[in-house]
Amino acid sequence: MPSQRSLYRLLEKLAVGKHTTGSARTRRSLADRPDGPFGEADAWAPGEVMQIDCTPLDVLVRLDDGVTGRIDLTGMIDVATRTVTAAVLPPTTKSVDASVLLARTVTPEPMRPGCSQALAMSRSALPFERLLDIDARMQHAAARPVVIPETIVVDQGKVFISRNFRASCNFLGINFQPVHDASGWEKGHIERMLGSVGTLFAQFVAGYTGFNAERRGRHVEQQAVWSVTELQELLDEWLVAAWQNRPHDGLGDPVHPGRMFSPNEKYAALIETAGYVPVALSADDYVELLPATRRAINAYGVKISHRTYHDKALNPLRHQRSGVTDHRDLWEIHYDPYDVSRVWGRNHWKGGWLTLFWRHLHRVAAPFGELAWDHTHRALPGATEEEVADAVADLLKRAHQGPSDSEGKASAKLSRRDRRVAARTKASSPAAPIPPRPAPRDSIDEEPDPVRNNSSGRQGDSAADLRPLRRGGQAMVTRTARHGSDDESGDADYGHLQLTTPDGWRGFVAEMHTAPNLLPTAVWTGLAEDKRDYYDDDRIDHHSRLLVVQTPTIRQVIASGRRLVQLNRNAHSGRCGLMVSGPAGTGKTTALTQLGKTVEVIHRRRHPHAADDIPLVYITIAPAATPKMIAMEFARFFDLPISRRANITDIADAVCGVSRDARVTLVAVDELHNLNTRTRTRAGADASDTLKYFSERTPATCTYAGTSLERTGLLSGTRGEQIAGRFEHGPHRSVQPGPTMDRAHRRLGRQSATTPAPA
Repeated sequence: MPSQRSLYRLLEKLAVGKHTTGSARTRRSLADRPDGPFGEADAWAPGEVMQIDCTPLDVLVRLDDGVTGRIDLTGMIDVATRTVTAAVLPPTTKSVDASVLLARTVTPEPMRPGCSQALAMSRSALPFERLLDIDARMQHAAARPVVIPETIVVDQGKVFISRNFRASCNFLGINFQPVHDASGWEKGHIERMLGSVGTLFAQFVAGYTGFNAERRGRHVEQQAVWSVTELQELLDEWLVAAWQNRPHDGLGDPVHPGRMFSPNEKYAALIETAGYVPVALSADDYVELLPATRRAINAYGVKISHRTYHDKALNPLRHQRSGVTDHRDLWEIHYDPYDVSRVWGRNHWKGGWLTLFWRHLHRVAAPFGELAWDHTHRALPGATEEEVADAVADLLKRAHQGPSDSEGKASAKLSRRDRRVAARTKASSPAAPIPPRPAPRDSIDEEPDPVRNNSSGRQGDSAADLRPLRRGGQAMVTRTARHGSDDESGDADYGHLQLTTPDGWRGFVAEMHTAPNLLPTAVWTGLAEDKRDYYDDDRIDHHSRLLVVQTPTIRQVIASGRRLVQLNRNAHSGRCGLMVSGPAGTGKTTALTQLGKTVEVIHRRRHPHAADDIPLVYITIAPAATPKMIAMEFARFFDLPISRRANITDIADAVCGVSRDARVTLVAVDELHNLNTRTRTRAGADASDTLKYFSERTPATCTYAGTSLERTGLLSGTRGEQIAGRFEHGPHRSVQPGPTMDRAHRRLGRQSATTPAPA
């Protein structure tokens, strides 16, 4: 029997390098390590090699209704500069979270309200001035580099090897490189970064749990004080302030031995040789990054996870083949796992996307995602779609009300699983609730109420009413606007919308109109006389609001206007504009307002929280208007308090300042033929110079519309030649009536009569 010291020496000799008495995680890692020397892939340019991974964050957060739980940390790091390009904290990591991470990587991090100006890119070591000349989005960006990925290294997690994430990488032109199974050292940079977040950030946050049960304190659940949104903001600020400015041991330079660079300093050095090309993502690009599936378009619409989606835009596509034979002629549908209210279908025939709404969206007032739907459907395996929708609504309602309702009566107690599902659903839901769609009338036997069934316009989502244009990736608004009324008498006032005021223009953009129900003859004759008259008047009023026809000229105006808005974003002077001219009665004002409506809807959809923005200014020119009258029209649109003593310079300065603060992107000037546009005269020159002054001072695209502007003298003379050089011309032609239009007019007249069509 050897002595104790000899036994310890023998044990030490046998256990050297094997971590026998240490952590089991370390022993597993050492056992999986391959034999032989390690290799290393060098990266000499930002984005050349990037790594992505996710792990549970060692912090408890407060989800909702007092429920605490852990969330995931999903991050991406650039190997060349060690820059953490993006990091998100989803309640549960899905493939859509990884795709959103790609979008955040190629987008500048905006400065958050309340953050110190020391965190701005202009105050950092990054080459702000040179990047600003290339990408105007850097103006209000935080000190976090924008890195365009070339190759992304991922592990074998189902989130990253999913079809959706692979499709997102392919869409953005990124090489996808998975590592071997259980080979964490092949992506050691992201593994070390996730560990550093735990030691440098998470352990100083209230609710820190430690990376295992041995390091967890007592009653740590009571220390969780941060919500998911608040913790996300803290993490983003820490990455910009601490991580990007902290010297890294792996960022050395042979020319400067002994000096360690920070990620921002290394990015500034490498970007000089590698270069920078901005990547701007549109709203359609974000739809492309969502998970996709293939479905058939049936008579009832599209069904996904026992939910039915439909829209009028599907009418020509029902029971039709998509033409994609590789996918059995099925249609490509993209969906958001965190929002089941709508899906997007790709139009394989004409291009673009079709927004399809859930059939039973009106049954649920609060938004929810796949988590709540799957949890409820598993509890009710044989339930119909309507019953599951009602059960989800009841679950979210009871979770919101708590243990008792407003009358003090005890409500059904939620299980622990139900409370956690409801809390995670609210933590991952959209910030703004989606307006419910009106429920259709189930039976024709009940007496129709004209106020409820016919006169109430649906307050829809204006961003959802975009329809793709043929032969292009553009979109336009195709529904007309109308005010709804909640007045019990039913006397809704649909007065003329003053588009030259902010309230009138927003009402024109936001409000939607639905057709009144066509009642059978038996039901119509059974109505009281006053209700029958009201119903007839409402149908005549509906037919008097003609829909906008998507003529080729209107599509050309919208496409040209949107393209000019994109081109003028980075222009500091000499911005190009659009001029719509043609004979009277050819729809110039319609084209101009549809262009403005489309631009504003897209702006609202891309910036849902920027409620104070005024992306469009619309004015009309009065007959024989003077320069001061033109300036006053701009001021009246902004509701600026202008005194009578103010001169044109004061008014122009106020208008231009408000335009910059309100982020105006399009200025629409209608009835331009009312000006004395002879630019060789003093009055015409002053008016022309006023419009040119506003176009130079306002960072927006100017669009003019008028009757036969090329014959009014606006484009003559020196000033006219300058206007003609900067403006594209969009002539308007009248639509000649034919047999088809005559038949449509006769049909409209018959449907507008007081006697309804037979059942």
